[in-house]
Amino acid sequence: MSASKSPARSTAKKKVVVIGAGPSGLVAVKTLVEHGFDAVCFEAGDAVGGTFVNKTYDDGRLVSSRFITAFSDFRMGPGPDHPVMDEYVAYLNKYADAFDLRPRIRLNRRVD
Repeated sequence: MSASKSPARSTAKKKVVVIGAGPSGLVAVKTLVEHGFDAVCFEAGDAVGGTFVNKTYDDGRLVSSRFITAFSDFRMGPGPDHPVMDEYVAYLNKYADAFDLRPRIRLNRRVD
């Protein structure tokens, strides 16, 4: 009896699309890349941050504290417990830069 041959494993990276460059989209792209996927993110707006850029009140603040909201692998620096939206968006941009996510983000790309 001959041993059955197992199918050859492809060495090509699987391609994944993430929709939205808000906090969830950024961490999803980072994690996918860390696990060997070829991930790209489509963001309808013209900046990283998702709804924290596009749909906020001028004087809005995060409801959750900076300690709970920050990613565990990239903590927020010192500041108020509940940052204003501009501070949070700046943090998201620093996260994108720290993990070299910008080359994987396609701005002004709406997905219908």
